[in-house]
Amino acid sequence: MVDNLHTAKLKSSIISILKGVVFASLLGLLVLHNLSKPRIMVIHSYEPTMDIVKDFDNGTKKVLENEFDLLIQTYYMNMLNKNTIKQKINAGIEARASIDRFKPEILVAVGDEAQEFSAKFYLGKKNIRIIFAGVKGDFKKLGYIPGQNVGGIIEVPQVQELNLLINSMFPRKKTLN
Repeated sequence: MVDNLHTAKLKSSIISILKGVVFASLLGLLVLHNLSKPRIMVIHSYEPTMDIVKDFDNGTKKVLENEFDLLIQTYYMNMLNKNTIKQKINAGIEARASIDRFKPEILVAVGDEAQEFSAKFYLGKKNIRIIFAGVKGDFKKLGYIPGQNVGGIIEVPQVQELNLLINSMFPRKKTLN
């Protein structure tokens, strides 16, 4: 009877150990699988409640919704609530810390502050590509040189549409150039 009790405890211990090994193996495989997925990080200058940010996030989701082998993380710098340069610099430091933890292969930076305080610090790094969006004016002022590890979309004022509007409202005014 004592041998049967000892054998039953031994079998129970062995089964528990095997369950732990199987669980740890599955967890390890899951981690390895996620580490091998391409990583994309989106850094926004503003908070997620703004319409332009919502539109960008929704568009990104639509474009990438069928891509199952991607890890995507979004970070919001909330720069509208940062009034001093020190607050903006600290927001950039926090954003870069998030980027460094996530280790994306592609960094999508949306808005001038996202470029100025986070993305431009990754120029020339071979393990990360930068896509800029929402840059007003000359992107070269940020040190971005197309063909390195950076490319993107700049905001261009709609001068022709503005000229039509001005001409229709004030026919005697000159057009903008």
